[in-house]
Amino acid sequence: MLANEAQRAKKRKSLSDAKELAVKDIGKFTKRDLFMLGIGIYIGEGAKTAHVIRVVNSDPNIVRTIIYWFKKCFDLQNNNFSIRIHLYPDNDIGRTISFWSKETGLSKESFSKVIIDRRTNKKKKNLGKLPYGTAHLSVKCNGDSQLGSFFFRRILSLMDIVHQNAGVV
Repeated sequence: MLANEAQRAKKRKSLSDAKELAVKDIGKFTKRDLFMLGIGIYIGEGAKTAHVIRVVNSDPNIVRTIIYWFKKCFDLQNNNFSIRIHLYPDNDIGRTISFWSKETGLSKESFSKVIIDRRTNKKKKNLGKLPYGTAHLSVKCNGDSQLGSFFFRRILSLMDIVHQNAGVV
C-alpha cells in the first residue's frame, strides 16, 4: 500500500510541476494566439474539400474552442452553426444532443439529423468509447456571401500561409 501511495504522490508532484512549467511556457494568451490555435485545429480537424467549413471531433474542448475561434476571430454568431452528430447503436440520442447542446452553448434547434453507424463489423472492445459520438460542426452562411465559398477559400489560404511560414511546404 505504501508503494502505491508513494507512486501517486510522485505522479501528483510531476503533474503539478508540468502544469507550472506549461503556465510559464504559454505566458499571456493573446487574440493572435487564439487565431493561430484555431487555424491549427482546422488544419488537423477541419474539412478541406467540397467548399464546406466543418470541424469534426469527439472532444468537447476542441468543439468549444473552434466555436469560440469562429466567434472571436470572424464575428460568427450561434445561428451560423449547425451540428450533426454521428453515433453508434449503443449511444442514447436524446442524452447525446443534450450533452452537445450544453457543451457548445448551441440550441437543440442547431442540430440536424443524427447519423447512426450500424456497421456490424465494429470491434466489441470499442463499444462505449465515444459515449457522445462525434460532433460535426458546420458553418452556415445564412445568405452572407463572405461566409460561403469565399470563407472556405480564406481558411484554406490561412492554412497554406501557416504551412509556408512554418517551412513545411
